[in-house]
Amino acid sequence: MAWFAILLQYYLTVTKPGAPFIEATVRYFSFFTILINILVALALTLPWLAPDTRLGAFFTRPSVRTAILTYTIIVAVIYHYLLAKLWNPQGWQLLADTIQHVVTPALYVIDWVLFVRRERYGGSQPSPVSCILSAMPSIR
Repeated sequence: MAWFAILLQYYLTVTKPGAPFIEATVRYFSFFTILINILVALALTLPWLAPDTRLGAFFTRPSVRTAILTYTIIVAVIYHYLLAKLWNPQGWQLLADTIQHVVTPALYVIDWVLFVRRERYGGSQPSPVSCILSAMPSIR
């Protein structure tokens, strides 16, 4: 789903009337949401497609997966609380937007909870997720 939304958003960005291709491509890759969704897609596919490569091993490391989780939660929270009210996407744009800001973050949280080892987070060190979730009520 993440790859679909990434490619759909790219297509919608570069085929927008009046948008020069190079400028649209640069603008597309300048969004934090796009970069994080690409990281999520890589983290979920490279260990599966190429587990014996350096990149496959890199994306299985708990610290890397947890960092991506933190960025993904930031994308979802900022979009929900600050950006969602600023525009009203329709059609394919709504689909890409929903996958990138709601579906992908939710599924990645589930994946992280189910499949990432957390033995590095001892009793005295809170997990990044608990830190972010405890700060959420103060974001308004």
